[in-house]
Amino acid sequence: MKQSFPKGAGPFIKIISNSLKLWIRSQCKSLGDIKIDINSSIFELVQGKIKGVEIIASQVDFKGLYIHSSQLKSNPLKVNLSLVSKSIVRIEKEFGIKGNISLDEDGIRKIIFSKQWLWLKAWLSKNLLRQEEIYNLLIKDNYLELHYTPKDKQTIVVEKFSIKADSNTLSFKNINKGSDILLPMDTSIQIEAAKLSNGLLVITGNAIVTP
Repeated sequence: MKQSFPKGAGPFIKIISNSLKLWIRSQCKSLGDIKIDINSSIFELVQGKIKGVEIIASQVDFKGLYIHSSQLKSNPLKVNLSLVSKSIVRIEKEFGIKGNISLDEDGIRKIIFSKQWLWLKAWLSKNLLRQEEIYNLLIKDNYLELHYTPKDKQTIVVEKFSIKADSNTLSFKNINKGSDILLPMDTSIQIEAAKLSNGLLVITGNAIVTP
């Protein structure tokens, strides 16, 4: 529920909101559009307390994770306010966020073929393709297609996988064979739901953010 602020609080709230936007941008390599709603009273804000922040953002590059769009909500934040500092809002402690992010086909491709995520490409090749190197990927008919060329052949082979959430991570299953295979996941991240739909991988969950 969005907080109603007293008359005259608008400029102060805008300063806080813009400062939070700057902090979020500083954590990302690039960021397209972003909208922030602050859920707190003016009295809580001056005490450095924020009940929660709702964030809607698109075209995000967060540490090499290419996010098509995201809708997130934070847990209560403890902040230090300084109107004379360049960073007006400084977040003092780690905090939780929950919500969903969506990755499109191009974003997933960029992740897998980037140097920063070489371990992920190697994991997919080893666990899903029997050590064959990924040539390309597509999201088609709500499945993830991994394309590869076997070492002893010249033809391109396509394997299709469904994706779901299981044990706080992503689970991959070949639609024609095999069992569910779980992706190793940072313990600070818990995935609650995941689905492939309309060309997007939509992930719902929560995470701990360290400032």
